[in-house]
Amino acid sequence: MLEMSPGSRLYACHLTEAVRELAPVQTALQRYGRGHSFILRCVSVRVSTRLSAVCCIRRCRGPGFRLSLRTWLLLWIGLCVAPAAAAASVPILADEWEPVVEQASPLDVAADGSYQTFDPTRIHQIERNPNGRWVRLRLAEGRWPAVPLLLVVERTVFGTAALWLPGNAVPVTAGIADSQQVGLSGIGAPVFELPQNLAADASLYLNFYPHPTHAPGVRLSVEPLADYLRRNAVWVAGTSACLAAMAMMMATALVFLVILRDRAYLFYAVYLSCFIVLQTITSGYLFTVLHWHSWAAVVGIVGKLVTVLSVISACLFLLAFTRMREFAPKLQRVVLGYVVLFGLVLGLGMLPVESLMHLARVALNPLLAFGALLLPTAALIAWRSGSRYGGYFLLGWVPLMAVTFAGSMQTTGSFADWAWLDDALFPAGAFEGLVLAIGLADRALAQRRLFREAEQLSMVDPLTGLINRRAWEAQFQPLVARAGHTGQRVYVLFADLDHFKSLNDHFGHRTGDQALIDVASVMRRIVPPPGLVCRYGGEEFVAALVVDHGSVARTIAETLRAAVASLSIPVDAAGHTLTLSIGLARHLRSNVSEETVERADNAMYRAKAEGRNRVMEMSGV
Repeated sequence: MLEMSPGSRLYACHLTEAVRELAPVQTALQRYGRGHSFILRCVSVRVSTRLSAVCCIRRCRGPGFRLSLRTWLLLWIGLCVAPAAAAASVPILADEWEPVVEQASPLDVAADGSYQTFDPTRIHQIERNPNGRWVRLRLAEGRWPAVPLLLVVERTVFGTAALWLPGNAVPVTAGIADSQQVGLSGIGAPVFELPQNLAADASLYLNFYPHPTHAPGVRLSVEPLADYLRRNAVWVAGTSACLAAMAMMMATALVFLVILRDRAYLFYAVYLSCFIVLQTITSGYLFTVLHWHSWAAVVGIVGKLVTVLSVISACLFLLAFTRMREFAPKLQRVVLGYVVLFGLVLGLGMLPVESLMHLARVALNPLLAFGALLLPTAALIAWRSGSRYGGYFLLGWVPLMAVTFAGSMQTTGSFADWAWLDDALFPAGAFEGLVLAIGLADRALAQRRLFREAEQLSMVDPLTGLINRRAWEAQFQPLVARAGHTGQRVYVLFADLDHFKSLNDHFGHRTGDQALIDVASVMRRIVPPPGLVCRYGGEEFVAALVVDHGSVARTIAETLRAAVASLSIPVDAAGHTLTLSIGLARHLRSNVSEETVERADNAMYRAKAEGRNRVMEMSGV
């Protein structure tokens, strides 16, 4: 007999106890899938012209059982899902929708018993028809639960639906643009309240009226009022948070645009604004949360304009942000060609010509799907070619483009089970906005570093590393102000290399450049801080000396002259060496920088006139 360790025995005891506790839950799940659920069958009925219908399936959960079920589904998902799935009988969708006869009524629909069932939890496309599409709903088994129920017609954002309840001759019409339905349509779907006294054999009849230019997919669900209100609150809160995040990113981009004057931020802000407007329209948020029902009459033209602008601005942002011209010039032409094609097709679709409008409708989703693949591919190639911002673009856009691509493919019947795709656009858009905002911030920091480096380079002499004349003019007056606060004096030293032209003529400019570097190094070492040392031009140097007395300034000047002479740099074949003539002048409060430099320059010329290689002070100082 196999011996078990104490730890193994304890684990086996816990496992046995867990299985024993799970048995009632499994039994309840099996009942939940059979006897305590209701299934709505949708029937497709033939009248004078063929009519088709759909069905709705929904499980009714008891209030005490729901929390336990959800807990076990999370902890024991592998064991609990199987019996529930096996117990439920899911109808199959009919392959086609048929038009409604102009004068047809629910009685006409009920007269024909031929129908096909389908799965109402899947998304199905409704073709356009002036009279709409009929749907008949009834229970497959069981009874209608005695709780407040709602019939939710999901994803029909631009359309309306009419519901005939048993015993009512007048239908109830609902649409997200209907202000009377705002209280129950926060998720962006028409909602109908069902009476609680429905008979088990009662049938419900729906007539769909799709939007003239939009034929979205439809998904039906029946759920308790409490569940719907809870789901609605979560949807509104999550969607609002995502929209607020994207709006904040757009405002940040506009701030960077004003500061940096970079068109990439403009394209990004335009794209985000278009994306926000487009999603608030297509999700119904504009009508059911913001209550802007007056926009319902212009959603067609606004949606087309915003779609064109969003795609074009996204492509232009990609090109500018990743510097595509530098890293992938051939691919840039492909992206620009896509922009032209997309704008041309959608622009023609706005013309009042039915054939062109039909062409735009047919081409829209394939073009969006192609763009969803093109943009990340272009970003990947740019990133592999050396553009670090291509990586940011790829990271931010892949989730959004994946959701966009899958949503576009739903019009062809693909991904019909993924009813969450529309809602996923909001967090995907917020994530994309956050990642690209980080990338734009990184770009802004990089541009700031480049600006500082360029500014620094513009203030430094490239040969000697000393500050140049521009930097001297910017830094001299602050130096004088600081010296005034401490009671010190400022002297300007103007130095010129003797016989420097002879050095260049005899030994070449490379030797002359090296001599300038050596002299600059000596000056930088001898002039004490916080003084300034500047290459003023050619072989001329200027220094600002902050001292307590004029004798200290003269000592520094003499030390500098002697140090340059000790370098023993030959200037001709006769063996003469490079020396320095220096003029010295005290800066007066009544003087500006140029006046003090000019006085020191005059003193330097006096030193030249008296034999070079000497220091002269400006008289009267």
